[in-house]
This record gives sequence, C-alpha cells and structure tokens, in this order.
Amino acid sequence: MMKNNLTNPFAIIDIGSNSVRCMFVSGNKRDKVTISTRLGEGLSFSNTLNKNAIDRTVKVVATLYANAIKRGAQTIYAFATAAVRNSVNGCDFTNKVKNEVGLTVDVVSGELEAELALNGAVLGGDGGVIDVGGASSEISFKKHGAKIYGYSLPWGAVKIFDAFGTDKENIFNALKGLTANYGQIPSGNYYAVGGTATSLASVDLALTEYDPNLVNGHYISINRMEEISNELFSLTPSEICAKYCVGEKRAEIIAGGSAIILSIMRYANLSGITVSENDNLEGYMLYLGGKI
Repeated sequence: MMKNNLTNPFAIIDIGSNSVRCMFVSGNKRDKVTISTRLGEGLSFSNTLNKNAIDRTVKVVATLYANAIKRGAQTIYAFATAAVRNSVNGCDFTNKVKNEVGLTVDVVSGELEAELALNGAVLGGDGGVIDVGGASSEISFKKHGAKIYGYSLPWGAVKIFDAFGTDKENIFNALKGLTANYGQIPSGNYYAVGGTATSLASVDLALTEYDPNLVNGHYISINRMEEISNELFSLTPSEICAKYCVGEKRAEIIAGGSAIILSIMRYANLSGITVSENDNLEGYMLYLGGKI
C-alpha cells in the first residue's frame, strides 16, 4: 500500500449503493455528511448502473470533494462498494469521477468492505458487525484480534425495494432463503452500522432531528426491532418522513432495510444489536494507516 499522509486535514468519501458520505478529518475531529443518490437503483433487475444514477452520484461526489477542499483537506480518498463492484459498467462510473472530479475511486471487495465495517465499529477490538447497505449486507466477526468470519450477501435495502417494493410478506419470504447463505454465524455481541441501522435507531429514539451522540451506542432488542419493522411497513414514506428524521429517499427503503436486519437477527439468534456511528469510514481510515 502506498504511504498516506494523514497528518494534515484530509477527507474520505464513501460511495455506497444508496448514499454518498464524506468524513472530514482534522486532528482528533471527524465530521460526516450524507447525501442519498441511489446509485444502485435498478440493480435487482440488471447488473448495469443506470446513467442517471451515475450522473447524479458523480455530481454529489464533485460537491463533497469541493467542500472538503474549501475546508482545508490536503488529500481526499474515495472508495466505492457493492453497486460499483457488482455492476458490469462500474468502470464507467469510476472513469467519470476521475475525468470530472480528478479523484481515483478505490473499488473495494466484499470481503474488504466487511472488514472495514468491522474495524470501524469495534475500533481494533473484538466483536461482530452487521452492515446493511443498498446493494449488499455484510456480517463479520473478530475474536482475539483476528477476523474469524466474514460474508457479503449481494442484497441490500435498495435491491430489496427494487425487487419487492414494500410487500412485507414477499420480502420476509425472500429473506428466509437469502440469510441462509450466511452459514454458521459466530455468537457474540454485534454492532450494526450504516444508514439503515442509524435510521432505525433514530426511529426507535423518536428523533425529529438526527443526533449522532444519541444514536451511537443505542441498543435495540429483537422484540423492539419486530415492533419497529411492523410500524415502518404500516406507514407510507411520506408518513415516515413526517414522523421521524428520515430523508425521503431513505424512507422509501427503510422498511425493507429493517426486514433485512430483523431477518439476520432471527437467523443468527441475536437478542439485540448495538448501533454504532463508527463504520466503514473509520475502517477505511484505519486501513490507510490512520489512528482513532
């Protein structure tokens, strides 16, 4: 790996299947911004990224890049996950980012994506992580400092929404078969990271304005997750937006995202999960050689 200068202010851009996030780092301070672009839209029907999705996502990457430069970032790193990794034209997206923004995008493997989320959540310690994204859902586990389990399921909240909408019965029936692909999941304490998990925490906390300090470390039992999921399936996206601090694009997919997490909890016999604000952005920072 190349030597990275992480002494001066820098930024990391995470290009996900549903959202683009940027973490600006200066000294011990880390600030995050999230913008939903739905890059993975339609990937449940096709393995090709939609041109409109590419264009709107590149535009957001350019905006986040420019804002990071204005804030004093000396270096900006970018990585992309399942939507770009699993599409046949992922290079169209990365080339467009390179040509229009001047930024090289690191397309990470499913295994590395799981490791990034794990290391970000446990910050070098032991435990497990569930990372439900837009086009994939990773589970990984670390024991005695070593990763002993990791699997990336190529289904996430956006793909579930594209395939089934908000049809609760069909979603849970499909997830019964999909979660079996995880095989033997180690028992232990699990963190949940990513936009789906943090949105579910804000729903559980009944937040009307997002507060990362309240979300970070929030525990949700499996019984409570059942209640949250049932409520989300009973509401329209506009009703979800009106009641909770969930954005419009996230509101469309949050019921399906809750179904994925709940199905994983059932399959792995988890009594609950702890939501973490620390995720693959922190994990990528550690991967670059930084310290938290």
